[in-house]
Amino acid sequence: SKEILELPKYGCINVHASLLPKYRGAAPIQYAIIKGEKESGVTIMQMDIGMDTGAMLDKVVVPIAENTTMGELHDALREQGAALLLQVIDKIAAGTAVAEPQDDAQATYATLLDRSMEHIDWSKTAQEVHNLIRGFNPAPSTFTKLPNGKSLKIWGSKMTDKSSAAAAGTVIETGKHSFFVACGEGVLEITEVQPESKKRMPAQVFLNGRGVQEGDLLA
Repeated sequence: SKEILELPKYGCINVHASLLPKYRGAAPIQYAIIKGEKESGVTIMQMDIGMDTGAMLDKVVVPIAENTTMGELHDALREQGAALLLQVIDKIAAGTAVAEPQDDAQATYATLLDRSMEHIDWSKTAQEVHNLIRGFNPAPSTFTKLPNGKSLKIWGSKMTDKSSAAAAGTVIETGKHSFFVACGEGVLEITEVQPESKKRMPAQVFLNGRGVQEGDLLA
């Protein structure tokens, strides 16, 4: 409430894991990767009664590489955010902090993650599937269904320059270290998996146990 926020002498501040006003809400780190952003960051904001709507006191930008996972981005943001917070506290104490209002017209929201999002839709583009896999690593993770009906969690993937006319979800190739799945557009290389009731493992180990074969359809 407004009354609580105004109790401290300098009000309340928050360390938010996005470049506000983009990705207000509950899951900004996951959404930054799922949406294919090339950068994220931390915003130190003055809290008000809205959802991440308060004035911004400072920001730091953190790049997102092609294979960055949510866990890796989280750790980078945590480190950068902690350092920035100390700087902002010093500025507040010295009376030099400048509060910049957010442009609500530019706001986007990172809503709560839905469990249905964990199920890979191979009809999406390879880039979209890749973004989902790394955006949900290490939590809550993504999965697909094998031809025998069992679940297979997908932990690691890489973009390729391959193409295929096969139906989305078809294993078009198995290599020594990975396997390749046709998507609605493009082909994705799968590098790390977790079969049902087993531990995470490199795709190579999964393939050595005849986990999937060329022509198998994942659903």
